[in-house]
Amino acid sequence: EEKNNEIYIKNKGKIFADSRDFSIKILIGQEFNFLKFLNLNEKTEIISVSIAQKVLKILKTDLAIGKDFFNHIIFCGNFVKIISGPHQKTEGIVKFIKEKLIILECLSVKKNNGFLIISSDNVSVIEKNIDPKRNLKFLERKKTKNSSEKMELEIINKGKLINISRKNLA
Repeated sequence: EEKNNEIYIKNKGKIFADSRDFSIKILIGQEFNFLKFLNLNEKTEIISVSIAQKVLKILKTDLAIGKDFFNHIIFCGNFVKIISGPHQKTEGIVKFIKEKLIILECLSVKKNNGFLIISSDNVSVIEKNIDPKRNLKFLERKKTKNSSEKMELEIINKGKLINISRKNLA
């Protein structure tokens, strides 16, 4: 059975990143209380750190310790999120292939607000204003040198490969 609120990590499911001009912050579960600001539904659950770490191994990207290279990534199938590791860094566009479907949402980053969402619902650019007084400094994103370059996203949805180009994401 396919469950909307599950992330499938199986042999035929792959997670990989394309090294370009995106930096992603990987968060540990205990920092997810900020999601209340994002109006995610109540069924959202945090996947365990151990599973998230396994996902990171599949990511096939450079991981580095550094507090200045942080963004935030959320994997959602109807708002399912994972992520772990307060000091890990990846750079790239992340494509998450699920057993059910894969869709990528890139959140444009302005000032110190922004995060990347991978969702099963749609492909769109979402922006949220996070209250800086709420100790959410982990949402800060280092400015990239090629932020205005065109970014091509390959989206696989129901077996179809869709090429989506976006400009000026950052």
